[in-house]
Amino acid sequence: MSAERTYAQLFEASPLPMTVTTPDTGQFIDVNEAAVKAFGYSRDEFKSILSRELYMPADDAERRELEDVPARIRETYARYGPASFRRKDGSVLRAIVTAYQVDFGGRPAWVAMIEDVTAKERIEQQHEQAQRLESLGQLAGGVAHDFNNLLAVILNVTSQLTTEVPPASDARRDLERVEKAAQSASRLTRQLLAFARREVVQPLVIDLNEQITSLTELLRRTLGSHVRLTTALRAGLWPVVMDSGHLEQVVINLAVNARDAMPRGGTLAISSANVTVDEAYAATRPGLRAGRYTQIEMADTGTGMDKAALDHAFEPFFTTKAPGHGTGLGLATVYGIVKQVEGHVSIDSEVGRGTTITILIPATDQQLPSAPAAQKAVQNAKGTATVLVVEDYDDLRELIEEILRSAGYHVMAARDGAAGLVLSREHPGEIDALLTDIVMPNMLGPDLAEQMKAENPNLRVLFMSGHAQPVLGASKMLTPDTPLIQKPFMAPELLERLREALGHT
Repeated sequence: MSAERTYAQLFEASPLPMTVTTPDTGQFIDVNEAAVKAFGYSRDEFKSILSRELYMPADDAERRELEDVPARIRETYARYGPASFRRKDGSVLRAIVTAYQVDFGGRPAWVAMIEDVTAKERIEQQHEQAQRLESLGQLAGGVAHDFNNLLAVILNVTSQLTTEVPPASDARRDLERVEKAAQSASRLTRQLLAFARREVVQPLVIDLNEQITSLTELLRRTLGSHVRLTTALRAGLWPVVMDSGHLEQVVINLAVNARDAMPRGGTLAISSANVTVDEAYAATRPGLRAGRYTQIEMADTGTGMDKAALDHAFEPFFTTKAPGHGTGLGLATVYGIVKQVEGHVSIDSEVGRGTTITILIPATDQQLPSAPAAQKAVQNAKGTATVLVVEDYDDLRELIEEILRSAGYHVMAARDGAAGLVLSREHPGEIDALLTDIVMPNMLGPDLAEQMKAENPNLRVLFMSGHAQPVLGASKMLTPDTPLIQKPFMAPELLERLREALGHT
């Protein structure tokens, strides 16, 4: 009797869910308190159902494994799983089960110990997804960088040819179509770079509430009259360091997704909050660190997504929309932008119940600027300066040389940093400006600029960038005052940015 009492005490005190069932019917004879908490059924409710009613095999392999369990228990014992079980609320419990046969009051019974691995599997899946997205990002970033060089040539040559043919000619219309298509391709490559976290950004200390408020009218136009927009912005929101253009891109992309998920109308609710993440919570979210965050939440009442869609939602070119109705880069871009500032983004969605996107951006102790900084006056400099162009893509380098020479500049050119440094040292006069790509073989753009400025303190520098991996580290951020032009660029923009660089005092 004492042994039975001890067994009963161990059974009830076990932190693992434990059940006792009949071998033939699977009727529950007893369950411990841990099983009640894990499955959500009361002890009386357990006795009114059969164990097989809780099974939810995820696939044929899992179903076959469950079919083999009775024979294995009768022989020795069975350890199987992870297997899927249904909780009372309809959610899935993933568990590894160890079952064996015992004598229970003079009759055989099966005892099962259930190890809940639901949270563990979810974290593992999140890690796998993060690794998959990182691999896709590396591929996308490299492709986008090469495309930006190609597009810069296509756009500028097309623009030049357009001015050389009659305005009403078929050739002029065809060239304009080419230019329009190239501009569209340029926007796609920038989205790819944002996803890949390869885009160079120049962040500022900003108030997310102010930024969202300034976007309200644009959001209403984007959503249309059939979608209601509500905002609940917390007063005293912590400032963040972020590129304001990127924030706008995030909010607009999510608003467009929400609108498309509510073709018959609905509500998009945007809220903000200050959130402190502790170590325990961060451990359940791969890539999230403990600390202070500013949270943006965007919740819609749309169609929602199933689990299969959720598993791929952040991947580039994945879309649930019909062919021709979306690039599949919206959420991928949001993911890349948020990760670039070391933030976190998550999706909670259910078919028929809508989608909630939660974004956490690290808060900063830096103060918000009291007023926008006055822009420096730019000298209306004519193109008489001497410029060293360093770019490893030959066609683009030659095109830049033509643009600058036609504007009156004296131009020298090199295909990499090492050659550029040699050229600058051999040049008998003074070089006024360095126009250099950031990522190049042999020597990186910032390293070249540092060495040249050490020898020529008056040198002005303008960086060109298609992406910045691996020069600027994981964040790809430059200080706000760093002269930078993003590829692909047009000739007027290049000339204007060069004049600005030469006009800095």
